[in-house]
Amino acid sequence: MSQYVLSVVPATNNSGYNDLSAVIYQDGELVFGVEEERLTRDKHAFDQFPENSVKACLDFCDIEFEELERILIPFDISRVRHLAGVELKNAFRSSCSVPQLIFRCERAIEKYLITKNWPYREIIKELKKFGEVPEVKMFSHHRCHAATAFYSSEFDSSIVLTMDWVGEHDSTVVWKGTEDGLERVRTYSFPNSLGNFYSVFTEYLGFRRLNGEGKLMGLAAYGGPNKEIRSVLDEYFKRGSDYNVEKLTYQSLGERYKILEEIFGRGRREEDITDWHKDLAFEVQKFLEDTVVSIARKYLDELGHENLAVAGGIALNCKMNQRLRGMDETEDFYPFPVASDAGTSIGAGMLEFQGRAGYESVYLGREYSDGHIEDVLNRNKIDYTRADNVEEIIAEELSERKIVGHFSGRMEMGPRALGNRSILADPRDARMKDVINRRIKFREEFRPFAPVILLEDFEEYVYDAAEAPNMVQTFDVRSEKKENIPAAMHIDGSVRPQTVSEETNPRLYRVIKRFKERTGIPASLNTSLNIRGEPIVNRPEEAIKTFYGTGMDILVLENFIIEK
Repeated sequence: MSQYVLSVVPATNNSGYNDLSAVIYQDGELVFGVEEERLTRDKHAFDQFPENSVKACLDFCDIEFEELERILIPFDISRVRHLAGVELKNAFRSSCSVPQLIFRCERAIEKYLITKNWPYREIIKELKKFGEVPEVKMFSHHRCHAATAFYSSEFDSSIVLTMDWVGEHDSTVVWKGTEDGLERVRTYSFPNSLGNFYSVFTEYLGFRRLNGEGKLMGLAAYGGPNKEIRSVLDEYFKRGSDYNVEKLTYQSLGERYKILEEIFGRGRREEDITDWHKDLAFEVQKFLEDTVVSIARKYLDELGHENLAVAGGIALNCKMNQRLRGMDETEDFYPFPVASDAGTSIGAGMLEFQGRAGYESVYLGREYSDGHIEDVLNRNKIDYTRADNVEEIIAEELSERKIVGHFSGRMEMGPRALGNRSILADPRDARMKDVINRRIKFREEFRPFAPVILLEDFEEYVYDAAEAPNMVQTFDVRSEKKENIPAAMHIDGSVRPQTVSEETNPRLYRVIKRFKERTGIPASLNTSLNIRGEPIVNRPEEAIKTFYGTGMDILVLENFIIEK
């Protein structure tokens, strides 16, 4: 009889904030995983319990809640009480008003009392809604991040960096991974948080924190070195392996923005993006890169390792990852693709089962049969055709500059659509980038798109080529190849690719292979099947709604084709 272990990322009473998920292990093997946002359609699923994700895991395995052996939580809430003292100290040294000071003190005291005396009360309360709760095990948040990076890298030994806003009271942690497990080497505790620092600048630049950090990174490529901005950053903050950003991050949210307004003499951006905003994005991105590279270099040297793995929300910064990969000290580099808090549900399972625990790829969600899809199409009275040579049809349509929605196989876990819930387009036409941003994604014009490219041709297209199946690192395109993929290349000549092979995604591989046979180009533009502000689609109904609400030309649902 099989044994089932559920791992859950909640955001209930000091246990986290966003990017909730649940995964399930059958006999120690990871068999299914999903993020709550894909089921509720509420992007990042802020401040919730992943009730729908738990149900989806149980449904996939066709079991009842009472059949679970145990439940894993990748957050040790009892450790949060240490953060309460930090918050109390920060409240008194901040420049907030008396009412704000009282509020912050009350919140810190409440956090201390709850996390010390009743740390798991709210989580157990939520779990009881499903039935009798089995054994519950808690794991340190950053240790779960580290487990995902180390064990899925398959390195025998490496340095691991985990970096985010805060987990319990850790913000950046250096780990040494060996066959004996993970050893904590250095901890940068909250509020000395690179994630917090980057997020405050994200909102200062007019984007939404904990959502728009990728916009800051994308905007940085349009800016350049600015001595005035850099001097201000270096006057108030310390970069490098002993970094310190607490002059900004110990303040309350409102006070953080006031500080930036004072030191730069400008308010938060509310209107058009200027050259100054572009340069600020460039300098903030460089501050982050310089700091993380310094940390990595220091501990690779000191501990005598050559492999480097990263996880945590900051590890989704693909430009930073390029610099980490290119360091002389780095022999091999691995960024975990589900690097946000959603991935810690996988990490808890890896710690529980002491290893990779069956993780093979991000294709962990639900798939839909042809019968199910046909029922949806018929029920909604949608005209369609069914084809046996669907890969050939997609390649032909792409070669004729058509924009194709592609829905097939198991849904991806993590922030990137890797072919199964994607929008595909011809990368040869530079105008395609603007067309998709305006007519389909409804997003800022500076936002770049990325290519999916055949692994066997990748080295011909970029410098410093390495297998990159998950769109979490960038590469510089060779000069002679830039004219081949302008729509899938950023303004600085870099790409954030998905390398694809017969092994990683057979159907997508065949599409790109057929496209190459027609055009000579071994790549397609690939972006997620959604519009701005919405999660990547999960169900066929959502794909159809997105198709008819945007400027896509064709939607392919497994072997069914819908045209406008």
